[in-house]
Amino acid sequence: MTRICIYLLRSSAVHSILTCFFLPLFCNNCQAQLSDQIIPISKSVSGQVAQDYIFITPSSLNNNSSHPTTLEILDSVGNPIFFKPFTDKTSAPYSSVAVSDFKLQPSGLMSYTYKLHNGNRAMYLLDSNFVIVDSIECINGASTDGHDLIHLPNGSFHLVGLKEKPMDLSSLTTKTGGTGVVNGIVIDQVIQRFDAQKNLLFEWEVLNHIPLGDTYSHFFKDSARLDHSHYNSIDIDTDGNYLLSFRHLHEITKVDSSTGQIIWRFWGKQNQFTFVGDNMPFSGQHYAKRLANGNLLLFDNGAYNSTPQARAIEYQLDETNMTATAVWQFKEPNGVSSKFAGNAHRLSNGNTL
Repeated sequence: MTRICIYLLRSSAVHSILTCFFLPLFCNNCQAQLSDQIIPISKSVSGQVAQDYIFITPSSLNNNSSHPTTLEILDSVGNPIFFKPFTDKTSAPYSSVAVSDFKLQPSGLMSYTYKLHNGNRAMYLLDSNFVIVDSIECINGASTDGHDLIHLPNGSFHLVGLKEKPMDLSSLTTKTGGTGVVNGIVIDQVIQRFDAQKNLLFEWEVLNHIPLGDTYSHFFKDSARLDHSHYNSIDIDTDGNYLLSFRHLHEITKVDSSTGQIIWRFWGKQNQFTFVGDNMPFSGQHYAKRLANGNLLLFDNGAYNSTPQARAIEYQLDETNMTATAVWQFKEPNGVSSKFAGNAHRLSNGNTL
């Protein structure tokens, strides 16, 4: 099985990065390796294509893959123009390598995450020559979560980590209908904000604000271990506060970036919004981001709805009257759901990937 994470970046933002890279496009001797190392992408083009570059991270989930984990940049119609494999081998089978989240940052640098030999992850920043210029990890006993990172032009870092905590899980029902153990382990999520010198400025922990029981039993598979909220994206809203997507809560949460107080909770067990024009709200969602028009776009995995179906959906949020109006969505025509991963992006010409 292979996971592919896709990010779309405006061509105007990365043109200067890529123009100097069109001759040494790939790894050494890569032209001879392309058929073996780049996952084939079936593509067709119709209508007006946005002139955006596509950042993808094909990542093997097993140790017997026919293709290696890679960082790739595709042109607007899906042809590879940059390729970096994470393997010393030139032929299959390839081992699983934990690399993800390859993208262009607001700071102008590129970034990706990589699991270190000690088991923790680090976020790496690349310059226009694809050279690593910096890296960062979570601190204070938190391991770095590889889902998302924000690096702003002022040099500040905004990332999320994981902390394991001993807790009583006996009040919760497991996926199979049993009960959790008394002496269990809970995975908590932590937001950490650093300045350009990597001084910690802000820290926020989910379980200090969201009850243990707000998770869902279908994610509680091990009675002794609970992945409580399972964050998968962070965004800085137009007012400077945080927008967080929590898969295991089926919830988008807005958090005050100064006080740490929750501003609102969108869907999940403590939903504060009334849905308009959407009779089957999202489940197991990923990558919730505020659009330039003020709306919220997310990828709805849809795997836990009564009729499972993946889709991209855009909501107009009225944060005064607390309504969420579905103004646009696209569902996979054959009704396919997405078990995990995925994202949705609004492109430069108004199209959506």
